Order: sequence, then structure tokens, then C-alpha cells
Amino acid sequence: MCKLVYLVAQAVYILFTCCNIADTGTSQRYRLVPSVLYCPVYDESGSTFRHPVGRPPVNEEIAPGEDIVDMEFLEGNVAENYSKLKRRLDSNLVKLRSRLSESREACITGKEISDSIGCLVTQFNTNVPVTLSLWDEMLSDPRLTLTEKLKILHQKLLGVVSLGPISDGLTIAHTAYDYIREDEDAWDINDETVNFWKFKTALDLGSAYRMLGKLPDASRYIEEAQALSGNTGDPSHQALARIHYGIWLLAKGELQVAIDEAFTPLLNNPAIEMDDTTFGLLKQHLGNAYRSAALWGPAKDNLKESIKIAERIGDEIAASDRRGDLGNVFRSEGRIKDAIEHQRMQFDFAMKRGDLSGICVSCFNIGFAYYTLKPQPAYDDALLYLTMQYELGKRIGDYGMEAKALNCLGKVYTALSKPRTAIDMFNKCVELHIQTGNVAGEGMAYGNLGTVYREIGEYAKAVEFHEKYRVNAQKRLDTGGVAIMQRETALDYYYKQDYQMAEKHIKDSIITAEEIRTQLGGEDKSRIANFEKNQAEAFHLLQIVLVQQLKYTEALALAEYGRARSLRDIAEKKLNVNQDEPTSSMLEEKSIDTFMNGVYDTADTMNTTIVFYSLVTETRPGIYGQKWIYTWVVKPAQARVERETCFAKVLLAGETAARETKQLDEGYYNTLLRSMADFSHRDAEIVNTLYADEDEDGDWEDDDTSRDGETAEATRQRTTIKIRRMTEEKQLKKQQREELEKKWRAELSLNYEVLMSHIDAMLPKSSPTHIPHLTFVPQDFLFSIPFAAFICPDGKYLIEKYTVSVVPSISMLQLTHQRLHHLRSKSSSAEIKVLSVGNPSFHDKLKLSSLEAAEEEAHLVKRTFSNGNSETLIGSEATKVSVLEKMKHFDIVHLATHASHQNPPAHKSMKSVAHADFGMQGFVVLSPSDDETCYGLLSADEILETEVNAQMVVLSCCNTGLGQVTGDGVLGIYRSFLASGVPNVIATLWRIPDKATHNLMSHFYTHYKVQHNAAVSMRLAMLEMIKSKLHSKPPQWAAFTVIGATADW
Repeated sequence: MCKLVYLVAQAVYILFTCCNIADTGTSQRYRLVPSVLYCPVYDESGSTFRHPVGRPPVNEEIAPGEDIVDMEFLEGNVAENYSKLKRRLDSNLVKLRSRLSESREACITGKEISDSIGCLVTQFNTNVPVTLSLWDEMLSDPRLTLTEKLKILHQKLLGVVSLGPISDGLTIAHTAYDYIREDEDAWDINDETVNFWKFKTALDLGSAYRMLGKLPDASRYIEEAQALSGNTGDPSHQALARIHYGIWLLAKGELQVAIDEAFTPLLNNPAIEMDDTTFGLLKQHLGNAYRSAALWGPAKDNLKESIKIAERIGDEIAASDRRGDLGNVFRSEGRIKDAIEHQRMQFDFAMKRGDLSGICVSCFNIGFAYYTLKPQPAYDDALLYLTMQYELGKRIGDYGMEAKALNCLGKVYTALSKPRTAIDMFNKCVELHIQTGNVAGEGMAYGNLGTVYREIGEYAKAVEFHEKYRVNAQKRLDTGGVAIMQRETALDYYYKQDYQMAEKHIKDSIITAEEIRTQLGGEDKSRIANFEKNQAEAFHLLQIVLVQQLKYTEALALAEYGRARSLRDIAEKKLNVNQDEPTSSMLEEKSIDTFMNGVYDTADTMNTTIVFYSLVTETRPGIYGQKWIYTWVVKPAQARVERETCFAKVLLAGETAARETKQLDEGYYNTLLRSMADFSHRDAEIVNTLYADEDEDGDWEDDDTSRDGETAEATRQRTTIKIRRMTEEKQLKKQQREELEKKWRAELSLNYEVLMSHIDAMLPKSSPTHIPHLTFVPQDFLFSIPFAAFICPDGKYLIEKYTVSVVPSISMLQLTHQRLHHLRSKSSSAEIKVLSVGNPSFHDKLKLSSLEAAEEEAHLVKRTFSNGNSETLIGSEATKVSVLEKMKHFDIVHLATHASHQNPPAHKSMKSVAHADFGMQGFVVLSPSDDETCYGLLSADEILETEVNAQMVVLSCCNTGLGQVTGDGVLGIYRSFLASGVPNVIATLWRIPDKATHNLMSHFYTHYKVQHNAAVSMRLAMLEMIKSKLHSKPPQWAAFTVIGATADW
């Protein structure tokens, strides 16, 4: 029931487009507003702020076939893809320019001047090259009045900003500025109009100087515009001039001053009047400034509002810019999929209208997003877009974009182990930023130089340059830059093996990054993405540094502090638990002691041994990427003499230690889970053939139906093939069956060897009269491990010796234990109330096969508890609406149906960044309600927003324990239930067979009715399965994993 075929995926896509509301977003670049030129300034980590700077006029156009890229940057597929992208651009420009005559006829021939201006202003949204050419033609018309000529010069300035060369913009701005001032008494216009054009041309000229990096000149004209703004007859102009003053402050690197003295006072003063255009501009620049200050929650709020304003007033250009800006906030948070979705919209809009500057900016946004992709940057895509940005920046005379491209290209080449190329790029970048007065960009380049010097072993230089950037960022109140440099400096000292200094700097980085986290806003996926991008590496390095100094207990406490942060926040809010103490306090020895005492108390109270895993990569000079498993063991009072924490580490993989057996990594476990699922179904056929007369557990002829969303037609086809094979398989001998079992015993023995053998001596010993409980806290791909099925050296499965459960973090174990105790203590009835859902009536368009065993399973669950407080929903009764409502009122919710752990990507172009989507993934298939159009699919997001008061949810569907794995755990269906208040969830790791699952659940609930402990009951049920002839092998029972607190003690 776990893997939807293509038709189902299409239906799911419809679901997510019709049921869920997506965030909107932006990416800003520099353009002219209807009254004034505004050019956002390039900020620290590559925001959409664009700070163009010019070179001598080039007077070149990009013609088809003309080489606009320095091919020394490109190799192989990147060069080929670049050529394709360039041809697309060339072809589009030719197509746009071919419409010159058509546009002239439509907008100029036989038209009044005012009508022509209006027509071309509209056309600028769709065809920049032709519009710019026609502005030139109109300027030669002798009929032009002063006002008309100034309007055309302003619009031409817009076109030059879009097509280059940027330096021509200064000439145009000076022409307009001088024109209104030459003989103002001769103009037949009123004083307010004269003042308006003086104001407007001064502001345009100030912006043009700023774009060229000539900040003192820019200041003079912006001050003049501010002085004139009160005499134009439009109150919005005072605010507009102040906004440009704020932009100028940003260009100087005075980030906080711009926020506090320019933008925020405008927003907070109700006496200041602003029209929609000006107010939208303010929200855009304030949002970008907040992004630079790492205040990402307020940044998103302001940018989203600015987009809505642009859409409301029909300003397509502003809306596109702002979507790119919002994409940059998402990138800063680590939400790369969301970032690229928004930035592609910006790129497509700029490409459609032939806006070279807009293409340049969006190429930077997309290229940098691909570079920051986790866990593995998409270097080829980054090189493709950043090289296009670099070449377009040179062509339009934009030193700022050229420098930004060099900075990011240098980062890519550092990662690709080409340090000398990277150093040359960074040095050139520093020169350009000094030349243009870009303080923030200069600091970034210093920081990147530090990183590349560390890569070549020059640690003193690395510390020097990283400190240079830290001081630069601190002066500008760039909190994000400070946190990054503190982390990079810690790495410098770590490489020098100065672990005390490394510890100091990495703790400073964690404290600084935590300040940023408090400003993220309430979005769950923003918190998760931010941790993955901006905090995980710091916690990772801190563990390594502490272990190097033998500080094992402190390493455990701080490793735990970085686990499941967002999930913990949600759970604490629901439970009204006090939120975290400040991170600076958490790092103190007293707080660590308090925390560890709480861990010991938890182990004692729950009588469980906590096994905490951490996957780390120790990188040192000469040894690149040794992968280790750090493991801590905390035993309960019954199994220890005094409170202590045991620690061990084992080399998982690395250049210096290649295992003769398989490497245990994410790829291995993905393959293992797929083959376990396939094995469970193939083995069911074989077993049914061998033991056709020995079916002890039910009346079904086979167990070939799974709960992964396979279509009925596919099931019929597979059944036909199966029947044909069964004739041959009747001859299968017992020896062949034993060979299959031998294969899995080897795989599961390897699991034990790598993950358990190094801590075997630390674990409490089991006996027939004493079965210890192990609570595993996995990390990364270890969440996909079937711990229960590990084969110990004595040949027994781990579940035969221990009771097993899993939690995302120790704090979540504590919180779910509190929640379970609370729910059980407030229960008004001694009888357990159960809601069992089985075999819903699936929407015809989904083409899903019926699940007869799941239907019987649902009836079985109710019969087991045999009380009047339970309810079963079967077929058309099991609607999404009904299940959502009833889940709030039952102690146990049992769902036996089809499910998927993934959402289909919205577009094929986003497949490469699907793992960068930090939203909840997956859905359960129920019956559609009469009034809904979403096919009865209950998404993980919808579960997250639902209050569920159940003590336990059993997801008797396929793959419900899988999903995107992050530092917050698995972003899938079961996490949504934990977040919604369920303390204990049972989920699956692979495709489960229908009949075997029915039998396992029968055993499970029989024991749960007596034990009231999910982990103990699941162990006993698995032992029953092991004893059976039909379903004794792990693929048929070990998919189930018990997550959270299992008893309230």
C-alpha cells in the first residue's frame, strides 16, 4: 500500500494544487519605479539587492552566435548546457527585436505623443529591446514638450538599466537633470510641476551614481531630492526620498542604520502618506534589509506583502523582482526548493521580455541556490547560472554583478579543489568591491579567501581573513555573517588541532545562530530548513571537538540539544511546557549537568536503556571525510551502579578504512528497504506454494496484495504472471528457501556488527525472565533501520533479546512520556476507545486495489477490545472528513489503507531539489467526501494542523516511517502525528503484505489489551510471527517500528 503508480501521482498533484495554499515569494533586482530610479544594494550573502556599477560605454548588443562567456570557467556538460542556455537567450532576443516595425506601427505611427508614451510604457513589460529603440526614435520628435521629453528620458533610463551599458544611465540621468534646470523660467508649466521634475531627476541621478559605486556623488543628489520632496504636491515623494536614503545607507554597509533610521520610521509613522507604489517599495526594501540582518521571519512577511501590492496595482516587473527576493530569504533559511521555484519565475519573466539585467540577477539567485543545496551542492547547475551571470554582468557593464559572480564561482571552485583559481577570483572580487565601495561584498570575499587558504593548509591566513570578515560583519550588524565566520574560524583551529580554541569559536557560533533562529517566525519548515543549512554543521563540529577532548557527556548533551528542535517546539507549545532556556545558558556546565540528570531520570522512570547515535564526518589534513558513528549508552538504575554515560565510536567509512563488506550508508539502506519489500511479496508466493496445506493464520490463498497504492489492473497482471510462475515454483526445494534466508541473515548480521557490536558490552544483559528495553535515538539514514531484525552473534534476532522502540530525540522521549501520562490520567473511561479504519472506498481516478485483509483487520481491532466505545469505519464510511473529526475523540486510531511517504514533485525541473523541500511529506488514502475534490487524500500537512488526542496511532500502511530525513527527524506522516499531540506512533519502513500485516496486528492488539505497552506488545507479536511457518522472516514483520513513549509508568 505504499507506492503510487503514475496515474495516482497525477491525482496527488491535483490534490496538492487544489487543497494546499503555497507561499508566494520574491527576488529583487534594480529597476526604475514609475517616478524614480531605485537600485537595491548588494548585501552580505547574495540577496536580490543589485548594486550595478559601470565600466566605459561598450555600445555592444548581444547578437546570435556571439560569444558572451569566458569558456575557461566551463568544462564538459556545463559548457554544453551553457551553450544551450545562450542559444535560448539569443533566439529570444532576435524574436523580440523582430517586432520593431510591428511595435512602431502599434504605438507611434499616427498616434498622439501622450498615447505613444502610454503604449510603450505598457510594452516595456513584454519587450525591453524594442521599447528602448522606440524611446530613442521618439526623443527626436520636435513636437515633444518639456514634460514629455522628461518622461521619455526617465523611461529610457529604465531600458538602459535593463540592457546596459549601465554607465549610459548616468549620461541619461544628467541630461534630464540639466534639462529641467537650464532655463526653468522659460517653461510653460506651474511651480509644482517644475519642483516635481527637479525632485525626480535629482533622485534618478543620485540612484545612477549609486549604481556606479560613486557614493559621495549619490549622497549629494539624494539629499537634494529629499529637500525638494515636500514641494511637489505629492506627499508620497517625501517617503520615496527617504527610502532612497535608506538604500544609500545599505550601499555604505550601514544595515542597521538603514532599518532604524530610514525604513522603520516610515512604517511606524501614520502621518506619512504613501501611495501603493511607494509603500510596496518600502516593504520590499525593508524585507531585503531584514534578510540581510538574518531576521528572516519579518523579511518574509514584508516581502509577501510587497508582492501582493505589486499584483494588486498590476506592476508585473515589481512582482517578479520581489518573488526573486523572497526566494533569497528561502535560500537563506535553507528552503532551497522554495527558493528556486520563486527564482525560476523571476528568470522566466526576465527572459520573456529580454531584460538582460533581470536575467543576470536571476541567474545569480538560482546559481547561488544550487550552490547552497544540502547535503550535496549541485555544482554543475551552479556553474551554469553563475557563469551566465558573470558574462551578462560584464556585457551590461555591471561591476557589482560581475563581482558577485566571481565570489560565488570562487566558492564553487574551492569546493571542487581548485584553490588557485578560487584565490584569483576572490582577489579580483575584493578589487571590484573596493572600487565600488561595496563594504559587505568586500567582507564576504575576505571570508571566502580564508576558507580557501584553510583548504591548502595555510591556517594562519585562514584565521586572519575569517576574522577580517567577522569584524566587517559585526560593524554592519550582519548577524548571519558573524555566525558563519565564528564557525569557519572554529574549523581553522580544528584543522590546527587547537581544540580548545575550536570549542570556544564553535560555541560562539551556535549562540549567534540561535539569535537568528528566534526571528524565523512560526513556520515549521523554515525552522527545519534553517537548522539544516545554518546550524547543523556547528552542532556537528562541536561534537567532534568535544570528543577529541574526551568530553563525552558534554558532547551527548549538546548533540541532543541539536536534535528535533522544531518538533520539540511544537510539542512544548501543545503541552504548555516552558520553552528552551537561552542557548548561552545551555552551553554552561551547570545546565549540562541539569540536563544529564534529566536524562538519567528518564532512563530510570521508563526503565529503558537509551542508545543515542550520531553520524559525524571527521575531516582533517590528509584525511578527507572519515565517517564515524558516535554512540552513547545511558542505562537505567536497575542496570548500573552509578549514574554514568558510556561512549564508543566506530569507523563507518572513509579513505583510510574501506570495509570488505558493504558500506552502510543512505544508499545501502534505501536498497535494503526496497529489496525487503520485494522479498516480502516474492517470499509470500514461495511460502504459499511450499505450505499450501499448512495455512495456520487465515483463509486467504495468497498474500500478494500490498498497501502501497498499486492499481487494481497492475495487481491483476501481476497475479496472472504469478499463477504462471507458481507451477514452476512448486518444484522449489527447501534448500532454495534456505538460501534466501541465508542472504537476509548476512544483511541483518552486518547491521548488528556495525551498529551494535561496539556497544554490546555496555548493554544490559537479557534473560528469559528479564527482557531489557532499548530506546534508540537514530540520526540520518539510521531512521530507516529495522532494529528489531538485527541478527546477534548467537543467531537470534535483537527483538528476541530486547524490547525495542525509537524516538527522534531524548527530549521528545520525555515530552511524549508526559503527554501519554496526561492523556491516560484524564481518560474518563477505564475502557480503551478505538477508532479502526480499514479498506476505504477509493476514488475511481486513483485506480487503487481493494484491501480485503485490511478491512478484516479493522474489524479485528474492534473485536479485540469488544466495548461500546469503539468504532469501525469501512468502505465509504471512512471519509477524510469523518476520520479527521473522529481522531480527536479516541484513545487508539488504527489506519489500515493505502499510503505514500512522498508528495510528487510539482514540475520535473524541481526533481533535483526535491530533497530540499522541508514541508511535510506523504498522505494516507481515505474515502472522498461528497463535497471535496481532493480524492480523499489525507496529507501529512493536514494531520499536522489537526489536534489528535489519541494515546497511540497505528499506521498499518506501507512506508509510513519513511520521508525526508533531517536534523528534525523524518519529515513524514508519523512526525505529523507526533507534532499533533500523539505520544506513540507505529509506522512501517517498507511495503507491507496485506495478510501478514493482518496476522501481526491480531497478535499485537491481543497483547496490547493486557500490556498497555506498545513496544512490549509489538515484541510479543513479532515473536509470534517468528514462530509461524508462513510469516517467520523479517521482511514480513520487521517493517513495523514503535516510535515515542510506549507506556506511562
